[in-house]
Amino acid sequence: AGVGAGTNFLLAEGRTRFFYPFYKSQTWGTFVASTGGRVGWGLGQEARSGEDIPLFERFFPGGINSVRGYEARSLGPREPVFDAFTGEIVDTSPVGGSIQLINNNEIIYPIVESIGLRGVLFFDLGNAWAHDQGFDLSDLQYAVGWGVRWLSPVGPLRLEIGYPLNKRPQDQSSVFQFAFGAPL
Repeated sequence: AGVGAGTNFLLAEGRTRFFYPFYKSQTWGTFVASTGGRVGWGLGQEARSGEDIPLFERFFPGGINSVRGYEARSLGPREPVFDAFTGEIVDTSPVGGSIQLINNNEIIYPIVESIGLRGVLFFDLGNAWAHDQGFDLSDLQYAVGWGVRWLSPVGPLRLEIGYPLNKRPQDQSSVFQFAFGAPL
């Protein structure tokens, strides 16, 4: 990892997205179904020296470009945060995972197609796991929601509202999310 760096790790990530126009209307415009996902896998030196992937290379799902309805970079493995005086656990903090799975499903519909204004309904799922946890599909986090997208003269704008379906006590939700720029 970098010239002269002392950390060795392997990181692979795959992304895909499919769009299928399923209804075209002269009056309303084109309705599109979209699905896509990301899969990530990383391996640090844990087998030889007990080290893991560097923090800045780990997977942190959550947020508008990942699992909407959850706060950005909030899903995946967490570590306890202790009170300095009592030694009690007061919170948990995300530390990222070395395995990631995210799936986004959308219905994109025209609102005013002539100006590039569209609506979206979505269903997302995903999470990240540490190697010692293993990959567990029963630990996926789900969210649904809706939003508005506008291909404006200054660039793409996204306003989306997501609702977590199976929020755990340690999960941080973010109902309203905004993005400027790609991906749209």
